Amino acid sequence: MQMRRLAAGEVLFREGDPADHLYVLTRGSITVVAGNGPEHLRQRFVSFSAGLMLGETAMLDGGGRSAGATADAEAEVFQLTQQGLDRLGREQPALASQLYRNIAVHLSARLRRATSLRRQATG
Repeated sequence: MQMRRLAAGEVLFREGDPADHLYVLTRGSITVVAGNGPEHLRQRFVSFSAGLMLGETAMLDGGGRSAGATADAEAEVFQLTQQGLDRLGREQPALASQLYRNIAVHLSARLRRATSLRRQATG
């Protein structure tokens, strides 16, 4: 994994960009927003704090970025490419298996949270 530092307001990726990395946020926070127009037309999805992963869904399914991500303040991420993940699978299969499990648990928690919020909003 390679470390990348972001300044406040710096874009990590834009909606529609190729999904060639997943990121682990180790310092700061990053907000994910859909839409490329004026701010009042954008939809904020989530803000991530240190210790969380983002960008993994698009990288795993090969689709483009469904939203953009911008650093709220100075931030630091570690990025892993698809090629790096594939190499990890060949060279250290047990570690790669654990990483995939962690990604699955992470995505499951996000889905449960979204489902809970939807129930609260409609119910």
